[in-house]
Amino acid sequence: MRLVQITPGTGNFQCSACQRDHALVRALQARGHEVTLVPLYLPFVTDEPSPAAGQPIFYGGINVYLQQKLALFRRLPRWLDRFLDARPLLRLSARAAGMTRPADVGVITLSMLRGEEGQQEKELSRLIAWLRTQPKPDVILLGNALLTGLARRLRAELGAPVVCSLQGEDYFLDDLPAPFSAQAWE
Repeated sequence: MRLVQITPGTGNFQCSACQRDHALVRALQARGHEVTLVPLYLPFVTDEPSPAAGQPIFYGGINVYLQQKLALFRRLPRWLDRFLDARPLLRLSARAAGMTRPADVGVITLSMLRGEEGQQEKELSRLIAWLRTQPKPDVILLGNALLTGLARRLRAELGAPVVCSLQGEDYFLDDLPAPFSAQAWE
């Protein structure tokens, strides 16, 4: 089977969810499946070589933040996006406090859950365009339920079923400040 695993990275610390997704990808590859690991937001930090080495990072953390805050960044040319998505810059920005703390990302979480109706539609279109250059997947795996906003368009445009893992998103959503927690659950 051809599979695409879409997983958020952390940029500066090892995350158990990332480790689990890396282990899943390696196990599927060991069983003869073709698996493409697609990083979102920030580079992966792993204790082993990442199956995503050399893959572009989608929904670059800096871009996602700026697109959420300022409409101008939703229309930047791709060459400026590439600068903002550069791994060294993303790793540096990952050191900033609060990049992944629930209290600081409520608005962006809701936007991501809204998928193409959120402020990062440009990023979703870019991800789909890139996936179209790859072998057609039989299944697309989302690393967590916070990525379900991507599912409808991925399925519609790539013609592959989309499945999702659950990995403690409930704690993250519960930690979002009001009114974001209730809206995300809704």
